Amino acid sequence: MFVFGSAILSRSLMDAGLFDEYRLCVAPVLLGRGRRLFESGLAYQELMLLEARQLSAGGVILKYGRKGRA
Repeated sequence: MFVFGSAILSRSLMDAGLFDEYRLCVAPVLLGRGRRLFESGLAYQELMLLEARQLSAGGVILKYGRKGRA
């Protein structure tokens, strides 16, 4: 399953430990405000970087796996 842009659904799945990997796209823009990526109260998880891919527009896609599951 791939979840894109649903913070509430993602949080529910994260709380249940159902994500095996996370892909984060870092865009080369600073806004200075906005919603947090992860709200407070999220359980601590150790992740390991599986892949880092640079995009032609300057962004970077970071692929992380949960430690012990990758």
